[in-house]
Amino acid sequence: MSVAPGDFFENGNHPNVETYYQMSGTLHVQNADTGEVVEIRPGDGFVMPAFEYHIGHNFSTEESLTLCCVPGESHTQEFRNNPILAENYTRNPVTLFGESTANEGFPSQFKKLAAWPAPTHAIERGKSDFVPVPRSDWLNVVLGADPRYAVLASFYYSSPQLAAYSVTVPPNRISQAHAINGETVIYVRHRDLIIDVLDTGESLYAEEGDAVFIPPGVRFQYQNRGDKTIEVMVFSSPWEPATLFPG
Repeated sequence: MSVAPGDFFENGNHPNVETYYQMSGTLHVQNADTGEVVEIRPGDGFVMPAFEYHIGHNFSTEESLTLCCVPGESHTQEFRNNPILAENYTRNPVTLFGESTANEGFPSQFKKLAAWPAPTHAIERGKSDFVPVPRSDWLNVVLGADPRYAVLASFYYSSPQLAAYSVTVPPNRISQAHAINGETVIYVRHRDLIIDVLDTGESLYAEEGDAVFIPPGVRFQYQNRGDKTIEVMVFSSPWEPATLFPG
């Protein structure tokens, strides 16, 4: 299975377990019902349970190449009746700031944002212990309900007081507009980025090393006009659920 840079595959499922082996590039697999996003890099294996709806995103600049295997029947009855995958999913996908942050009957990944990283060794860890959070432990979620405009948000810290995370904008992508209820600072790590401010109609051109301040409640969106992926670091305080907007 090949997914081009900035591309995605539609929401679908299988009647049997599916395995992935990542050969090259990076793929992010999103569980449409829980909001969980798994990052798969070269050499990684991944197991998708039967009947779980999933969307694949390539937020990177490199082609994603995955070796897939589904035993027995590979298509559900719904897919055989209607081969348009997205039309068989009748719920709203669970995404950051989207229409649905939880679907009935499924555990929501977004509950973890109330306190991340989770105290996995609470008995051993004292209240004064430092907490290293390697990249592999960041909490990945998709920002934006429409895969055509989605970006990746990766949290290394989240609490009601502060959220610290990165946003990955794939090539030639304009994200969905959103407003965060807290003050937000965006630091541009590398490559220039455009931030559209819908409330004023301005487009802010941020160069490498620049910081952009967004006041609470102001609608904005990320714009990457280049052919390379852009990652920015974002800090929002206080942190609470926000809203997506058209545009």
